[in-house]
Amino acid sequence: MNNAYNIFSRKLKKKSQLTMVIIASFLILITVVSILYITEYVQKERIASQQFMSEEFKNEIDAITNYVDSCIRDTGFRGLDLLGRQGGYIELPFVINYSNNAYWYLDSANIQPTLDEIRERLRDYINQNVPLCSNMDIFVQQGFEITTEDTGSSVDFAAETVFINVTYPITIRKGGSEQEISDFQETYNIRFRRIYELASQIINRHFEPKFDVYHPLELVDLFDFNASYSDYNDTDKTVAFEIADRTRVEYGVNYEFGFISKFDKTSLPSVYGLQENSDRVLSTLDFVVYSPDRLAQLNVKNGTLVSLNGGSVDEIMVEQSYPESVILEDVQLDNLGNTFDRVIYLTSPVYTFIPSGTRFSQGSILEIYWDDELNPITGPGILHDDGSGWKAIPAIPLLSKNMVYTRISHFSNYTPVDCDAQNPVLVKAESEDQPGIDWMCAIPFIGPIWNFFANLFMVFWLDLWRWVFTGGGKELNAGLIAEQPKECVSLEPTCEQTITINKEEKDGEGKCMPEGEQIVGSGQPYFICAKIKRCNALNRWTCKKCKVVCSAEYR
Repeated sequence: MNNAYNIFSRKLKKKSQLTMVIIASFLILITVVSILYITEYVQKERIASQQFMSEEFKNEIDAITNYVDSCIRDTGFRGLDLLGRQGGYIELPFVINYSNNAYWYLDSANIQPTLDEIRERLRDYINQNVPLCSNMDIFVQQGFEITTEDTGSSVDFAAETVFINVTYPITIRKGGSEQEISDFQETYNIRFRRIYELASQIINRHFEPKFDVYHPLELVDLFDFNASYSDYNDTDKTVAFEIADRTRVEYGVNYEFGFISKFDKTSLPSVYGLQENSDRVLSTLDFVVYSPDRLAQLNVKNGTLVSLNGGSVDEIMVEQSYPESVILEDVQLDNLGNTFDRVIYLTSPVYTFIPSGTRFSQGSILEIYWDDELNPITGPGILHDDGSGWKAIPAIPLLSKNMVYTRISHFSNYTPVDCDAQNPVLVKAESEDQPGIDWMCAIPFIGPIWNFFANLFMVFWLDLWRWVFTGGGKELNAGLIAEQPKECVSLEPTCEQTITINKEEKDGEGKCMPEGEQIVGSGQPYFICAKIKRCNALNRWTCKKCKVVCSAEYR
């Protein structure tokens, strides 16, 4: 019996232990499942919270990025606008400032800024102003921690647009999140490069001989741009230019670009270097020496030696001066010894080629142009002064090209002369005769009888003289004779022109040589001669003098 009880007790004990194990295992399982569930729940909540925070941070980063991007875009356009209103300058230097715009043409020189200089000005303006306009205080107040570094930028003036690349490192922190932004790009619908090229063309046309300050766009190809200019200001000698692109809109407006040209007299010389040993080494290329206003140009052919006092010349210069007039000294009025100093009024500068006395081994062509407004009827000519006084020199006008030219072999002073602006000069040549012999005319009755027969012989001898000295009876071509005869007057025409020779006979018969209308050239010796042939009968009988007067006006 006891054995049976013991067996039953052991079985019961085993069952109890098994039950406890099962209960413990169940509790452990419940605990593990609970822990896993709670852990998973916490993790899901954490992830959801993080996802919520990241999305919010991202939106805030986008807002900051857009804010900086807008700042950069506005800054770039403000810079471009300043460049357009101030001739390519952000800050205008005082010496080229005219009514808050920039001179591009001053002292007969092109002083426009280069495209690279303009690009650098815009780049510097962006670098300086982007940090100022992108004030981060508003975001700091929202709990952000923001740090920035120095701004760097680049500008590309493409053919049709303007590209701006800005590097502006910004580090943004909030809570446990952090983000860095740095690179920004902006594109503007502005054809800045094309506008600049058109503006350069306008300035370059200033140096064309046919440039007209009253119609300064006449020689310019405007393409599809609109260009305008102010009327020439006689007081300050300026013209304001403006170029507008009506085909493009940026920030709601058409882009405009302006600059100023000042057409004042300049004292600045133009300077040209020559080859070494210019007196021994021939020039290998044709070259042109321009005056500062480029209206005078000296064309030097290749194969030319340039020397001064037997030595070489390192550089040559052209200066301009602006006297109102010059003097031609000792200009003849008649063949009786009367002269005067003739005033020549100038409408163009005096061009001084330096060093004075510089010589060329072969003649070089000097061309001088004039403005369309001059519109001369005669001439113009060229005056020359080598230190011994002003003289007209042979020159050929080409009215269709607004140009007069001459050949020169050395340097000195030259100026064009507008004949239409000069006062006419009246010159006279007189030839006088008194029949008979003076002492015989003093004897009553005998003198007149003597003179009657004497005059018969005088007519014979006069005709013989004319036959011998004028080539078989031909008329003397007085206009181009080399030396001035006693009964001739010399003309000093300053330009090619047509003159009319008038004859006045007083108590006799005579001849003007040449006669009628004649074409005379500038700077060439030209003579008008008078020759009395015979006195009338009454003068011959009364021993009274007779004469012929030949006169002409020239400029």
